[in-house]
Amino acid sequence: MKKVIVLALFLSLLSTAWCQYRGLDVYISVGAYLANKKTAEFYRGIPKEAGEPDIHYVLNNEYLHQNILDLIDNHHTGVIADNFWLEGISFMRYKVGFNLAFGFKYHFTENFALTINFTQAWLTANGNVSLGIKSTNINTDDGKEYFLYPIIGKEIRNFFGLDITYMFRNEKQIYPFVELGAHVNSTKVKSCNLYVEETPFEMIDRYGGIGYVPGLDRTEIDPRLGGIGFGFSFALGLRIAFNDWAGLEPMASISAEKIQLNGYNQFRLNYAFAVRIAMGHKVL
Repeated sequence: MKKVIVLALFLSLLSTAWCQYRGLDVYISVGAYLANKKTAEFYRGIPKEAGEPDIHYVLNNEYLHQNILDLIDNHHTGVIADNFWLEGISFMRYKVGFNLAFGFKYHFTENFALTINFTQAWLTANGNVSLGIKSTNINTDDGKEYFLYPIIGKEIRNFFGLDITYMFRNEKQIYPFVELGAHVNSTKVKSCNLYVEETPFEMIDRYGGIGYVPGLDRTEIDPRLGGIGFGFSFALGLRIAFNDWAGLEPMASISAEKIQLNGYNQFRLNYAFAVRIAMGHKVL
């Protein structure tokens, strides 16, 4: 993330040099990314292929199972935590993500422009696991009690795109525009954890099938979850020109994206909202 921010700021500072080339703008933007909830199901812990997040990788390990029992017993009085069982897993949802972008826009006519851009989005998927526990608390159902614990998945998406822009120029210097684009995306799964009493348990097998044993030295591997996909986008926005070299562009977009996550790599709609700062020769 730091590298992307530094690069975006560097490009912005050099924009006055780029403006000597006729018709060239450069922009940076920040915004919100609303990812499709169907893709978040990848983090639910019910794998379709080996190596994907798996709730049983945690719950079926005898040592992690005991750690979870101890955590529950230590944090809840009146609970006989000598055993627990998986009661259910909720559907997963993404939180509103953050995205950062920068791009070059070349105006080859007064109204038409071509843009090359890069965007990075940071996403968090959330859901809950329900665990059933034996309990001595009053008013429980047949001596059973149920606790909800969160599953949290972290993901990064990168987009390399090419857009065609049509800008409706006018004398008010507030120009509506539409953009049509295509992009290649790259998805990287960073983590997927079950949190029990705020203690994380990794649901991704990073040790080649060697389960957790206290004191055992295991070699960590990279499962490389994610991959390359592609998509198409449509955007609406306004360019508010402050002067002949700088302007502000609030915009909203919808995209059909094929995200490379095993079992969830169908085309799905995603949404974004952003504010761009544009600088260059053709801002007015």
